[in-house]
Amino acid sequence: KSKKAAGAFDWHEERERILALTFTVLKLDIRRLWPMGCPEEQFVNLITRPVYVALENPAVVKDKDVQKLLSNILGLLIKKYNHSLGASTAIVHLLPHFEHLSQPLASMVVLFAREFQSPSVLNDIIREIAKMDGEEFIRDISGARYFSAFLIELGTNAPDLVLPSLGLLLPHLDGEAYPIRNAILKMIGCILSKELRTELSPTMVNTRNELIDILEERLLDVSAYVRKVALQVWQQLAEERSIPLRYLQHGVDACLSRLQDKSSIVRKQAISFMTSIMTSNPYGVLLKSHDFQLSLAKEETKMKDMLREFEAKKYSQSDDTIAKASKDDTENDSYLIEEKSLEIEKTSFSENIDKKSMESNMEPSQENESTEVKKQRVVVSYLRDAFAFSISLEKAVLTVSQLLGSTITTDVTEAIRCLVTASQFQVVGAENGVRKMLMLMWSKDNGVKQAVLDAYRQLFFKPDPVVYTTAKSRNTMVAKSLMNLTTSATLADLSALQELVYTMIKEKELDDGVIKQLWNVASQRVPNVDVDHVRQAIVILGMAGRGKPDIIQENVGLLVAIGAGPLTQETLLITRDACMALKQLTGPKKATLQTLPQRFPRDHAIFTTFLQVLQDNICSSKEGFIPAAEQVINMVYMLAEQPGTLFTTLLREMTSTVMQADAAVNKTICFTRLVFVIGHVAMKQLVHTDYIQLELKRRRAVQEDSDASKKKSMPKSTQKHDDEDDMGVGGASAEDVEADFIHAICERELVSGNTLLATYTPLLVSICTNPATFSNSQLQATSVLALSKFMCISSEFCEEHLQLLFTILETSPYPDAQCNAIIALGDLAFRFPNLIEPWTDHIYAKLRSKNDLVRMNTVMVLTHLILNDMVKVKGQISNLAVCLEDSNPRIVDLSKLFFSELSNKGNAIYNIMPDVISHVSHEEIPGTQMKSIMTFLFSFIQKERHSESLVEKLCQRFRATHDATHWRSFAFCLSLINYSDRCLKKLMDQFACFHDKLGDSTVFSSFQDILAKANKFAKPETKELVAELDRRIKECHEKGTEGIAIATNAEKGKSKAPNQHVGRKTKQLEEISDDENCSPNTHQGKSKRDSTKTKSKLVEKAGPPARNLKQRNLAVRKGRMSSDESNDSLDDIDLLLSGSETDGDVDGYNPPNFGRQKVSAKPKKSTKQQIVHFDELDDLLCD
Repeated sequence: KSKKAAGAFDWHEERERILALTFTVLKLDIRRLWPMGCPEEQFVNLITRPVYVALENPAVVKDKDVQKLLSNILGLLIKKYNHSLGASTAIVHLLPHFEHLSQPLASMVVLFAREFQSPSVLNDIIREIAKMDGEEFIRDISGARYFSAFLIELGTNAPDLVLPSLGLLLPHLDGEAYPIRNAILKMIGCILSKELRTELSPTMVNTRNELIDILEERLLDVSAYVRKVALQVWQQLAEERSIPLRYLQHGVDACLSRLQDKSSIVRKQAISFMTSIMTSNPYGVLLKSHDFQLSLAKEETKMKDMLREFEAKKYSQSDDTIAKASKDDTENDSYLIEEKSLEIEKTSFSENIDKKSMESNMEPSQENESTEVKKQRVVVSYLRDAFAFSISLEKAVLTVSQLLGSTITTDVTEAIRCLVTASQFQVVGAENGVRKMLMLMWSKDNGVKQAVLDAYRQLFFKPDPVVYTTAKSRNTMVAKSLMNLTTSATLADLSALQELVYTMIKEKELDDGVIKQLWNVASQRVPNVDVDHVRQAIVILGMAGRGKPDIIQENVGLLVAIGAGPLTQETLLITRDACMALKQLTGPKKATLQTLPQRFPRDHAIFTTFLQVLQDNICSSKEGFIPAAEQVINMVYMLAEQPGTLFTTLLREMTSTVMQADAAVNKTICFTRLVFVIGHVAMKQLVHTDYIQLELKRRRAVQEDSDASKKKSMPKSTQKHDDEDDMGVGGASAEDVEADFIHAICERELVSGNTLLATYTPLLVSICTNPATFSNSQLQATSVLALSKFMCISSEFCEEHLQLLFTILETSPYPDAQCNAIIALGDLAFRFPNLIEPWTDHIYAKLRSKNDLVRMNTVMVLTHLILNDMVKVKGQISNLAVCLEDSNPRIVDLSKLFFSELSNKGNAIYNIMPDVISHVSHEEIPGTQMKSIMTFLFSFIQKERHSESLVEKLCQRFRATHDATHWRSFAFCLSLINYSDRCLKKLMDQFACFHDKLGDSTVFSSFQDILAKANKFAKPETKELVAELDRRIKECHEKGTEGIAIATNAEKGKSKAPNQHVGRKTKQLEEISDDENCSPNTHQGKSKRDSTKTKSKLVEKAGPPARNLKQRNLAVRKGRMSSDESNDSLDDIDLLLSGSETDGDVDGYNPPNFGRQKVSAKPKKSTKQQIVHFDELDDLLCD
C-alpha cells in the first residue's frame, strides 16, 4: 500500500486529542447554558453515545490512555450531569455482547465510585444483574460468562463497595448458570480475605460466619466447576490466613472430603488445597499427631492442677478479694496465646480469636477464673485443634497415596507434590506415600516420571543449605536418606529405586562425595555402623554401579572382602548384596554380537572366595543362605569363564559335606539348601548355553570380517578361486549345526544322561513323590522348584515328569509347593506350550483353591499366559470372572486388571461373555456377587453389533432353563446392555422367548430398568417401539402374576384335597396362557405350540412335580407324550446340550469343552544317552 499523503486526517491519532478536548469542556461549568442549570438529555446523549460506541471497539479499549479518557468523561457526566441511571443501563446492555468489556467496565464502575463519588452506579448494576432471570443466563451462556468476569473484577477491586449489595446476588446461587455461582463465590472470597478479617463488629462477625457457611455448602454443589471454585476460594483464604480458627478444622474436613470426588478437576483442586493448608497452617512446622497428643495430655494435666489450686484459693479468700480479682481478670486482655510452656508460632490466625468470641464461648463458671487459668484454657484449646488438624491430615494422606494409582495424570502429579509437602511437615503416613511414589518411575507418562524425579530430588538429593552448612554434612544426609529407602523395601521397590539412582547418576545429580560416603559406611570407617547399614550402603552402591561401572571396578577387592569377611558370621545376606553389586561390572547393556565378553579366569579370587563361603555354610544355621547362593551362582555364571567346571566341583563337595554331616546338624535344612543349589545351577547352565551360542556367532562374524579383509588384499584370480571353493557353504548352515548340537545336549545330556546333574534326578523325584516322608514345607517347595527347573531344560524330561508336577499341584498338603508348581507351569507353558496345553483345565482348577496364596499365584500365571497368547481363551476363563468377587482384595484387583487388559485385545471380552454368563448363572454364586461380576464385564461391551448379538443370545437362553434364578440372571444381564434402536428391535423380536417369565417380579423389574434406560436416550421415532414393548411387558406381567397366584392356590388346594377340582383349575390356567396379549402378533402361527408349552409349565406348578429331561425324553421314545409336548421337550434338551443357541462367535472363537480331562501320561522309555559334562560345553569356546 502506498503511504498516506502528508497532512491527511488520521482518526486513530486524532481520537485521543478530541476526547481530551471533550473532557476539558465538560470540566467547565457549562450548566449555566441551560435554564435552571439542568442540561438537556439530548446533550448528554450526544456525548455518551460516541463514548459507548468507542467502547465496543476492542482496539480502542486496549489503548490505556483512551480508556482512561473515556472513563473520566463518563464519570463527569455521572457526577455533574445526572447520567448515573443511563450509565448503569448502558453497561448492563453492553456486558453480555462484548467479551473484552468485562474488565474495563468493572474498572470504570470502581472509578466512578471512588474518584467521582458515585457508588450508585455499582449498586444499580448489581441490582439489575440480581433481577435477571436464571433461565436467561442458561440461554446465553456466553453472556453469563461475561457477567461472571465483570462481577469477579468488581469483587477483586472493590470488595468494600460490593459487600452491601452482595445479598442481592445470593439467590443466584440456586440458579442453573454455574458461571454466576462461580463469580459470587469468588466475590465472597475477596470480601472475606480483605474486608472481614480483624476488628469486626458483632454484625460483621455474623456476616462473616454466614459467608463461610455458604462456601462450605458450595463444596457440595451439583456442578464440578462450582465445587472446584469453592475449593479455590478456601485455598485463597488459607494462603492469606483469613480463616478463623474456630472454622478452620470444620472447613479443612469439608474440603479434604472432596479428595474422593468423582470429578478429576475437583480432586486436583482438593489436593492443591491440602498442600496450601499444610504450608500456611497455624500450628508449626511439624505436624506429628503423636507430638501434639503428648503436649495436649501434658497441658490438660497442668490445667487440672491449676483448677484445683484455683478452687482452693477461691474458698480461702474473702468476697471482696474475689470480686476485685474478677474485675481485674475481665479487664485484662488475657486471650492472646503466650509462650508459656510451649513455643507456639504466632500467626494471623490468632487475630481472629477476639475477646468477645472467647467470652461468648465461656461458661458462667469460667468467668471468675484467674488469668493464668484462662491462658491455660486457650493453650489446651489450641492444642486440641492442632491434634484434630494433624489427624485430618493423616487421613487425607492415605487418600492422596491411593490417588498415585489414578489413571488421570493431574491426580498423580498433584498427589506427588502434596506428599512431598506432607513429608517435609512429617505428617504420619507421608513416608509410606513417598515410598509408594517410587513405583511411578516405570510410568509411561513422561510428566509423571519427571514429577517423581523432581520430588525425590527435592527430598533427598538437594538438602537445605541453611540446615546442612558443609558439603560433608550434605553428602552424609543424601547417603543416609538413600540408605533409609532400602529399609523394608520389597523387590519391586528396590527395582524402582535402582531406576531412580541410575537416572540420577546419568543426570549427574549424585555427587562423588555421596559415593565416597557410601564406601566409608560399607567399609565401616564411620562410627556406629552395624551390618544393616553396611548392607544398605552396598545396595545403593550396586545401583549406582549400573549407571557408572567404574564405581564397582575401582573397589572390587573391597567388595569381596566385605561380602566374604567377618560380617558373614552374622548374616549371609551381605554376601548376596556384594554379589549383586559385582554383577554391575558388565554394565547395563545386554550382550550382543558387537559387545566383547567381560569375563574373568575361573581361578579368580572373586569366584573361589564366594564359592568357599557357600561350601562352608551349607550346614550352618545362619540366615540368608538361599538368597546368597542364588546371587553367587548368578554372579559366577555372568563373570567366570567355564563356570560349569567350578560348580561341578562345588556340587560334589557340598553333597559330600551334607552326607557326612553330624547328627546334631539339621539334615532337612542341609538338603533344602543342596536341592536349591542343584536346581539353580541347572537353570543357569541352560542360560549359559545361550551365551555359548551367541559367543560362537560373534567369533564367526569376527572371523568372516577378518577373511573378507584378507581377500581384499589378495590378487583377483585368487579371490575368484576362493569364492568357488566357498560356494555352497554358508554361515547359516554352520549356525544350524551348532544350534542343533547345543539343543541335543540340553534335551538328552544335561539332566537325562550320565551327567552330574542327572545323578540328582532320583533325589528330587523321591522328595516330591513322598511328602509324608519328607514332611518339611520348605524342603517340598524347594524340591518342586528344582524339579521344575530340570523340566525347563529338556522336553523329554518335562514330558516324563509332567504328571508328577500336576499331582503335586492337586494333592500336595503344602501351599508353598503348590505355588511353586503353578508358577513353574507358567514358565513351562512358554518353554513347551504343546506339552502343557492338554493340562490347562487343571491350572484353571486351582482358581477354586481354598488357599489365598495359591489362588493369587494362579490368577497371575493365567494373566501372564492369556495376555501373551500362550493359552487359548476358552470357557474356563469364566473361573477368572468369579475371582472378581474373591474374599481377598488383592485377587480382586488382579482379576480386574486382567479383564481390563484383555478388553484391549479385540473382541476377547465379547467372545467369552456367553460362557461367563452360563457359568456365573449355574454356579452357586450369591446374587449380589453375580450382579457385581456382570456389571464389571458388561462395562467393556461398547460396540453396537456386540450388544445386539448378546440381546439375542440372552433372550434365547430363557427357553433353555426352567429355573427362576437363571431367568433373573439373564434379565439382569439384559438390563446392563446399552440399547440402541437395533437392540430394541431385536429385543422386541425375541419377546416370545421371555414373555412367560415376566410374572416373576425380579425379571419384570429388570425389564423395567431396560425400558427406563431406553426411554432416556431413545429417538422420537423409537419411542413408539419402547411404548409398545412397555405395554406388552406390563400385560404379560399382570397375567403372569395372576397365574402364579392361581398356581399357589392350586397347590394349597391340592394339599387339602388332592383329587378335587384339578381339571377346572387346569382349564383356567389354559385360558390364561392362551391370552393373545401375551404373545406378539408375529408369532400367531405358533400360538398353539406356545399355549401348550405355557399350559404345561403352569400345570407343573399347580399339579405334580415336573419330570426331568431324562424322563421326558424316555416318555417321548415310548410314545407316552403328545407330539407338541415331545417336540417342546426335545427342543429344550437340544438347547441344554448345546449350551448356546448361536451359530458361532466372532474372531474364530470356539465354544469351550467343559469336560474334565483325566490326569494321565505315559512316560517314554529312555534311550541310550551320550555322556557330556559341563566342561565340554565350555570347550566349544576354547577351540
